[in-house]
Amino acid sequence: MNYKEEYNNYLLLSKYSPNTYYIYNKYAEELFMFHPQGLLSQNDVNKLIAKHNHRVYRAFIKSYLSHFNMNHLKVPRIRGRIAQKRLKYLTKKEINILIRKLPQREAVLIELMFMTGLRVTEAVSLCGKDIDQDKMTVKGVGKGNKEFEQPITQEMFQKLYNLAVVNTRTLDKTIFYYDDVKSPRKKALYELQKNAKELLGKHVTPHMIRHSCGTYLREKGWDLREVQEFLRHSKLETTKIYTHVDSEKLKEKWGELFK
Repeated sequence: MNYKEEYNNYLLLSKYSPNTYYIYNKYAEELFMFHPQGLLSQNDVNKLIAKHNHRVYRAFIKSYLSHFNMNHLKVPRIRGRIAQKRLKYLTKKEINILIRKLPQREAVLIELMFMTGLRVTEAVSLCGKDIDQDKMTVKGVGKGNKEFEQPITQEMFQKLYNLAVVNTRTLDKTIFYYDDVKSPRKKALYELQKNAKELLGKHVTPHMIRHSCGTYLREKGWDLREVQEFLRHSKLETTKIYTHVDSEKLKEKWGELFK
């Protein structure tokens, strides 16, 4: 059996999101570089997990072993406490600067992601037919092949509809369409990073917009369960990254007490 070819075919036919497919494919390329035959021993698995000390890689290895029926091999848990990275997000003021200053297409994309908490892959995959005027929602298929339906305002509906008509002249193509671009996600990433660097003086990624949405909801009084539901986190543990808002509010209250 050609393990590399077989796994590539498996990924192509899988129901993974485009982002997961891209990441797993990258990990697979590295794996086959050091293990051309594709067969792994327990020692190999231990070394790979030790090298890539994070959950996404662990999920990839479990997927790989499961596909090739190497279930007798154990995937070790991540050892040691991983230092929690400081959550990176933009303030509402910074978001508004991007919306005001960016070209129309990119501005609408940023505003949509901030308003709905959509991942960039979900947002750039939207077609005109995915906008529901009666419900005032956008719908599609997101991470884990799960369907989503997020609310939008009347103003946002009009902006999306106008883009769909101007860019594609049909409701069957993606709204955020770029001529001669194979990957709208990569194009959106490039445009955001380039323009945000000029406007805000900092490195900005699309996922920071999603974090900005979660942070803003918490600042406006949403509890963790509500944010979890809105952002479609499968585990509350994921949503707890937004507890930094609580910490900042506690510092403010403390400051009021000891002025």
